[in-house]
Amino acid sequence: MSGFLSGVVASIFLAFAGIASKEALKNEHSLDFSLVANALGLLLILPLALFISLQVPRDMMGLIYVGALFGSIANYLTFKSLRHMDISVVMPLMNLTVIFTLIFGALILHELPHPVALLGIAFIIIGGYILQINRTPFDRRYPFREVRESTFIHILIAGLICLSLASVFGRMVLKVSPIGTYLFYSYIFLTLNNGLLFLLFRREPIKESMRAMRQSFGWTLLGAVLRLVSNFFYTYSVSVMLIAVAESIKRLSTLFSVVLGGRVFKEEQLLWKSFASGIMIAGALLAAWGR
Repeated sequence: MSGFLSGVVASIFLAFAGIASKEALKNEHSLDFSLVANALGLLLILPLALFISLQVPRDMMGLIYVGALFGSIANYLTFKSLRHMDISVVMPLMNLTVIFTLIFGALILHELPHPVALLGIAFIIIGGYILQINRTPFDRRYPFREVRESTFIHILIAGLICLSLASVFGRMVLKVSPIGTYLFYSYIFLTLNNGLLFLLFRREPIKESMRAMRQSFGWTLLGAVLRLVSNFFYTYSVSVMLIAVAESIKRLSTLFSVVLGGRVFKEEQLLWKSFASGIMIAGALLAAWGR
């Protein structure tokens, strides 16, 4: 499978995972959900230990842990934002990870995509912006005003910066380590880190947390499965493509999430959504072609 196709598949599964996560977060707090979702992911991936090499150089293990630490913080912050905001608001803003990943990829990995790929990345970001400004009355400044005024968007942006750093560290590891080994240890560290965050920052009694977890367990499990599949395909994409290009293709999840999870099936919105969709798809194709 090509890196481009793998990235598209990852974006589709990520979109469905986002919708399942939003449903679970109606009852669960973000700390609880982050811990349970990653723990379930770890349980699902444990059988992989029978088929992979568990030998990892010490320096690579350190990089996996640092990436997982950023990933754990990113999970908490992005899930917190998703819990308090509409999915049709959060997912277009997730496109900002493309910018952060491009910057960190250039600074840390010295990876700079071809100008054609940069044009494709710009198209995907513009498409996400167009999805955001589709409201009555038409308001082209709405996304910028929300970024300036919303505390949860500030939290989300901090999470996206951490998410971009986690992807860059993952790219460093995947240059020398197999995908299965990387994912196996990443889920171990993600679960441990989220457990520590839960113990340090939880605000409600354990009984209340357990009750909420039971209420949302089905959605949490579904989200964990979908996210694990998405992570596998995205990790493969990262292992064979420049990090910024892989991230830009993954962010097609914005399109699928807004269409599936937002209120976008109203007849008067279809033409606008189709226009934005065409821009994002064109951007993904350019990014893949110019890589």
